[in-house]
Amino acid sequence: MRCSSITMDIREVLVIMKTCILTQMFIVMNLSYVATQVHFNGSVYLECPSGSYQVQFTSNCTSVCPSHTPFNVSYWCLDFCPIGNEYPECTHDIPRVTSERLIRKPIFRCRKGFCPNERPFCFDYQCLLECPTGTINDDTLCVSHCSNSKALVFNNSCVTDCPSNKPFNESGVCVSECSNINVRNNKTCVRVCPTDMFRYNKTCRAVCPKEASFIVEAFDTKFCLNSCPDITFLDGYICKAACPKGLEFLWNRTCMESCPDVAPLVYVMKRRFPFGILICIASCPGDMFSDGITCVHTCDKRMYVFNASCVYNCPSDHKLLEGSAPPYTCMEQCRPHQKLYHNHCVEKCPDGMLLSNSSCLSKCPKENSTIYNGTCVSKCPINLVDDSGVCMEHCVDSEYVLNQVCVASCPLKYVVKFRSWQPYTKFCVTSCDTNIGPDWYRYECRCAGSLLLFNNTCVTKCPSLYPIVYNGKCLVECPDGFVAYNGKCQSSCPKNSSYVINNNVCAEMCPSSHQYFATLQMWDTYKMTFVSSSCLDKCAEQNFAEISYNMDCIDTCPDKTVIFGVPRCIHNCSSDESIYRRTFYSHYHIYICVKECPDTSFKWKNHCYDQCPSYLPSYQPNRTCVEECPKDTFHVRNTCNKTCNGYIFNRTECVYFCPRNAPFVLGQNCVSKCPVSHVLNQQDGRCVETCLPNVKLNRTCYRTCPDSSPFVLNNTCVKECPKTFNLTAPSPQGFICVNECKPPLVRDGNRCTVTCGQKLVVNNVCENTTECSNSFRFVENSTRGQMCRKNCTEKEFIFEEVWCVNKCPNFALGQRCLDHCPPSHPYTFHEKYAKEKDSMRCYSNCPTITFGAFCVDSCPESHRAVESTRTCEKTCPASDPIKTDSMCLQPCSITESFSRLEQKCIPMSPGLVAAIVVTCVIAVLSVIGVFFMCKTPTTPRNKSNSPDAAAMADESAKPQRRENTNNSVKYECATSTIHFEGDLSQHGRGCDTEKDLTGATMDTTKTETGLDNSGFSDPETSNI
Repeated sequence: MRCSSITMDIREVLVIMKTCILTQMFIVMNLSYVATQVHFNGSVYLECPSGSYQVQFTSNCTSVCPSHTPFNVSYWCLDFCPIGNEYPECTHDIPRVTSERLIRKPIFRCRKGFCPNERPFCFDYQCLLECPTGTINDDTLCVSHCSNSKALVFNNSCVTDCPSNKPFNESGVCVSECSNINVRNNKTCVRVCPTDMFRYNKTCRAVCPKEASFIVEAFDTKFCLNSCPDITFLDGYICKAACPKGLEFLWNRTCMESCPDVAPLVYVMKRRFPFGILICIASCPGDMFSDGITCVHTCDKRMYVFNASCVYNCPSDHKLLEGSAPPYTCMEQCRPHQKLYHNHCVEKCPDGMLLSNSSCLSKCPKENSTIYNGTCVSKCPINLVDDSGVCMEHCVDSEYVLNQVCVASCPLKYVVKFRSWQPYTKFCVTSCDTNIGPDWYRYECRCAGSLLLFNNTCVTKCPSLYPIVYNGKCLVECPDGFVAYNGKCQSSCPKNSSYVINNNVCAEMCPSSHQYFATLQMWDTYKMTFVSSSCLDKCAEQNFAEISYNMDCIDTCPDKTVIFGVPRCIHNCSSDESIYRRTFYSHYHIYICVKECPDTSFKWKNHCYDQCPSYLPSYQPNRTCVEECPKDTFHVRNTCNKTCNGYIFNRTECVYFCPRNAPFVLGQNCVSKCPVSHVLNQQDGRCVETCLPNVKLNRTCYRTCPDSSPFVLNNTCVKECPKTFNLTAPSPQGFICVNECKPPLVRDGNRCTVTCGQKLVVNNVCENTTECSNSFRFVENSTRGQMCRKNCTEKEFIFEEVWCVNKCPNFALGQRCLDHCPPSHPYTFHEKYAKEKDSMRCYSNCPTITFGAFCVDSCPESHRAVESTRTCEKTCPASDPIKTDSMCLQPCSITESFSRLEQKCIPMSPGLVAAIVVTCVIAVLSVIGVFFMCKTPTTPRNKSNSPDAAAMADESAKPQRRENTNNSVKYECATSTIHFEGDLSQHGRGCDTEKDLTGATMDTTKTETGLDNSGFSDPETSNI
C-alpha cells in the first residue's frame, strides 16, 4: 500500500500516516493474521473448554496433563510448579535426605577408628556392618545429617562435591538429573530461575538462545520461546499479553483502540493467561451470544435471544418464545417434539391443560372432545370406556356400558356383570349369550330394570316353584345368611315378623312344631355376622344354644341357676346333690348338679371345683379347698406346699417379695433388719456375709463407691487414702488405694493409669521426657505408650537397634531386624510353598528343602526334591536316580527294594534276602563250572606243521579291530580261536588258537583269569 498525497485536513492526514506506518510494520515483520484458537478433541475453541487444560504456551488442550507438562495449575498444564499460595496444586514435597523411618538422632558420637574393619560403622557407640536405615555415613560415623564441611549426600554418604555421574545438587543430594519440580541453574536444582535469568528447556540461562529468542513472562518466570503465543503482541523480542491503556483490544497480535471491521466483536479471554485479555473476533463462539459488541455467556433477563444475539424485541416473524425462564429465545415455530402454550414452546403442557394437535388448551374441541391421558381424542381406546368425556377403566357402580360409553340406565333387556372387578362393570347386551370378551365365562347375566332372571331368560314374574327373588333371580330359597320375607331375600326379618323358621322364612310367631326360641349369631357368604331370632323344635348344640331356660335356648345358664338333666337351667340342686363348678380355659365357668364330685375336683362344703377359688388354697392330699394351710405346709400360689420351693418365706406363706414391715431377705426368710454378722446388699435387698465383689460402706454393699467416699481400701469405701497406700488405681468399684502400680497399669504421679499419653514409660513409671536413657535404651510401642526397657524379650525382635517389636517389617537374623538377609544367611522361607513358616527369618542353611534362595516345605509342581542334597531340581541327578511323584531318591541298598505304593525304599524280608543270596551263589558256581569245562585240552583240528600254516594260524589268532557305534574300539576273534577279555597291555587281551591251549605258548595249568586248575587264585597272574 502506498501513502496518499491528496490534500486533506490535517487530522485526516495524521490518520492516513498512522495507517501507513502500521501497514508497513506488518510487511516488514512478515506478520500475517493469526487466529486466536486452541484445539481439543478435533474441535476448535477460543479457550480450552471446561474440564480441559492448555498445554503450556501451545494451542493444544488436553483432559489429562501429559508427562512433559505434568503439573496442573488452574487451566494450564506446565512443566514446572510456580511458587506462591495462589498455586496450591503445586505444593509437592521436595525429596528429602533423611528417611521417614529415622526415629532419633544418635545420642553419642564415636571417635574415629573406634570400630574394627569388619564392622566399621558406628552408631551410638555400637559397631555395625552398615549404618541403620535413616542415617548417613560421615567417615564411618552414622549421622542424621551431614556437616557443613561435607554438606552433600552421595550413595548415602557425606561428600564435598558431587561426582560426574550425579553432578547436580538437589536439596543437598547428588542426582543425575533434576526432578520434574526443579530446573537446572549451573549444577544446582532450583524451583525457579533467578529474576535476572531466563528459563529454557528446564535450564536457567543468562540470555535466550537464537532458536528461542522471544521472551514471555508468566507465573513470575521469564521463558524463552521460538515464537510468541497468538494471544500476545510483540514489543521488540518481548511477547506481551497486557495491552497498554488506550489500546486495550488485541487483534492479530496488535493492540488497538477499537476492534476492526473484520473482527468487530470483543471476547474477554480469561483461561489462556493468568489475567484477562480483550480479544477481537469476527463472531462469538457457538455457546455464547453477542450483546452489542461483547460476547457473553447469557443475555440480560430483560432481553431475548435471536440468531445468537441479545435483542430487546423479537422480530415479527419470530414471535414464539422458547425456554423455561428468561431470557427467552425467539422462534418462528416450535420444534417437532414441543407443544405450543400461548406463545411459548414447552416440552409438556402445564397441569390442568389438555393437548390437542401440539397445542395446550383448557378445553377439548368438538372434533376431539374425549380426554385420554390429558390428550384430546375422538374416541377412547378399545380397552377403556367413555365416562362423561373422559376415558376410564370402568364406569361407576351405578352406570352401564353401552357401546364403550357409560350410561345411567340400560335401554336393552339384558345386563352382563363382570364378576372379578371391583366395582362391577355392567354391560348392556341383547342376550345372555352375547360374547363381550375373551373371559366371557367370568361374567354373570342379569335382567335390566324390574325384570327377573329365570333359566337365563328375563321374565316379569317368578314361577311358583321358584318363588323367592334374590339379586334379580328366581330361587327356591334364600342363600345362607339371608331370610325370606314376602318373597324376597333380606339380611334380617322385620319387627312384625321377627321369628325365623328352620327354612330361613320370617314368621310373626313360632309355630307349635318349633316352640323353642333362640337368638342366634349367623354368617352370610361374605363372613359378615348378624343376629337372628329363630324358632327351633329343640335346643341343639349345632345352634350354639343347647341349654333350655323358660323355653329359650341359651349357651349358658343365668346367674343363681345351675344345669340339670336335659340340659336345662334350674335355681337349686336337690339336697343329695352337689354344685359342680366346671372351668373352661381357666376363666370360663358353668355350674352343674352332680351326685358325686369328680375325682379330679376339689371339695368345699357342698361345692366341687376344678380349681379352688382364689381366696381358698387347695390342699392336694385330700383334694379339698381350705381356708388356711395345715401345719408344716406353706401357702404358695393358691396351693399348700411342704416347701416354698424358690419363693421367700414370710411367716406362714411363700411370697415373691417381702412386705414393707420385713423388707430384707436373710437366706429364704423375710426380716426387718440384717443381723450384726451380715451386711445389706443394696442391689437386691439381701443380707449377705460379704460384699465381694462389691464394696462396703456403713454395713451396706454398693456396686460403686458414692461421691462422698470415692476411694476403696480393703473392699471398703473411704473418703481418702492413707499415707501407706498413697496411690490410686482404677477399678469397676472406684479408685482403689494401693502402694504400687502393678502391670498393666503404670504410675503417673500419685495415680495408676492405663496409658502415659505423650510421656515415656520407664520402669513402669510415666516420665516427662522425649528420649530413653542408656540403661533403658530399648523402646516398645504398647497400649500404655512408648516404654523404655532394659532389653527385648527372647520372643521379640530388635528393630533399628532400639525398637522391641513382635515382627520385623522385612527380615530377621537372630533377634535383629534387617532390610535384607546377609550373604552368610541368604535363605528365607517362601510364603507360597511354606505357608506356616516365618518368612522373615534369615537362615544360613535351610532347615527343610532349598529352592533357589528360598526354603520350602515342598517343591513346586515342576520340580522334585533331591534326597541327598535336599534341594529342588527339575531333573533328577545321577546320585539320586529314582523318581517319585515329588522326589529324587538314592538307590536302594542290597537289602532294600523300592515300593511304588509307598514311594520309598523298604527293607526286604529275611527269607527273600536268603533266597537271593542262595540264587547268586548257585549262579556264580555255575559260571565257574562252565569256564573250566571250556578250558579242558582237546585234539588240535589242524595238525600241519608247515611254516605257512603256522603263520596263518598266528594271523587268525590276532584280534580284528572293529569300530563301535559309540566311537569305542572292540576286537573280534576268528571262529577258530578263543577270545579272552582284559587289557591287551596288562592282561593279555587277544585270541589264542587251540594250539596255545595245549601248552605250546602258555601253561595249561593257569588261565588268563589267574585261576589255576584247582580253582585258587595265583597272586602273580590274577589282576581282576
